[in-house]
Amino acid sequence: METVVADIDTNVRGGMPAVMSGSEDFFRYGGKGWQVDFDKLRLLLKAMREVTGVSFMQIDHANISSVLQLDDLQLKEIRRLLTWSEPTDYLWVNMGVESANGELVRANGPAKIAPFKPADWPELVIEAADRMERTGFFPVFSIILGLPGETPDDVRRTHDLARKLSKRRCVLFPIFHEPVLTEHPRKGERFDLAKMSANHLELYITCYEINFRWVPKLYWDNQRAGGVSWVKRSLVQLLGRVEILNWKVNFARTRRSIARRPSKAPVAAKEVTG
Repeated sequence: METVVADIDTNVRGGMPAVMSGSEDFFRYGGKGWQVDFDKLRLLLKAMREVTGVSFMQIDHANISSVLQLDDLQLKEIRRLLTWSEPTDYLWVNMGVESANGELVRANGPAKIAPFKPADWPELVIEAADRMERTGFFPVFSIILGLPGETPDDVRRTHDLARKLSKRRCVLFPIFHEPVLTEHPRKGERFDLAKMSANHLELYITCYEINFRWVPKLYWDNQRAGGVSWVKRSLVQLLGRVEILNWKVNFARTRRSIARRPSKAPVAAKEVTG
């Protein structure tokens, strides 16, 4: 806790009163394993608020499984402690959905779902979205295209989940799978446009249709709370509208490109003998 507070103090004294707390799972601060510890998290937030001169604090990542271990009153208290001199209507938190297939998610990141069941993953995602919205947060979800082991059915199921999330107050960013290089060989292959199917593309476009609706509001609100001038915020909004048009043109081009790809011939089934 002392290290976090000292780091915030350094930023403030250096002329940066709007700061971000970056972590893999902010809500799991002080917890053991996959379990959260609300009391320790609350103590941390109170200590952070005591730093003189902080005008705005933004958090970064959280696990859906951590959010679901906190009740509405606890989440509202966390939200209250994250309200600074300039309140924001879009206090965003990054949370990884990755896929509607919970078994696939667990295979690529075992800690992401625990202590819940992989079979319940889509319902858990919806519950987390609803709970975050009720308590004043703005979920920024991510999905990963091309996860090792992904099937066409997984893509369709994830698209169904994206459509359900589109009815809620959130955004959904699709990310291409990138193998992580550790001491072990790379796991899976890099996903790119050449591997994108028509179903992948439609899922991708659905995500960005959600984002085109909410991201401009998110930017405006966070920049206002962070002290960015009205002129700069307006310029960002204008540039954003141009960028949205550019993305839509590229979506149309990519649709045509994928439609022109030659279809793969079906592979004949082979009899397997003992």
